[in-house]
Amino acid sequence: MAEKSYKPTDIGSSARDWVRFQLGDTDIDTMVFDDTEIDAILVQECQNKWLAAAALGDIMLTTKSKGAIEKVVGDLRLRYSDEGDESNFGQHLRRLREDGAANLLPTQSAFRVL
Repeated sequence: MAEKSYKPTDIGSSARDWVRFQLGDTDIDTMVFDDTEIDAILVQECQNKWLAAAALGDIMLTTKSKGAIEKVVGDLRLRYSDEGDESNFGQHLRRLREDGAANLLPTQSAFRVL
């Protein structure tokens, strides 16, 4: 079985735990990704934790259970819809991408013109 871990106290020092926190993938019993998958995406995104979180979030959205929108049994009608959650999560992923892109730019440094 693949290892899944999360330590809230390590968010500041562990990119993997930071990514898990950003995705809400913090409950050991229901984690979507194992540690190896997160580490692989961090490598793919050159250790940019913002872009890694956004990429993994996209995977979460595209592989999410596609349940019925409406089910009717006699007089009982159930409707399943989490579009609002997906929209909010999508906005969060966009912010992660923006922050990730900003962190790709080199920081300003002093230079001399000769």
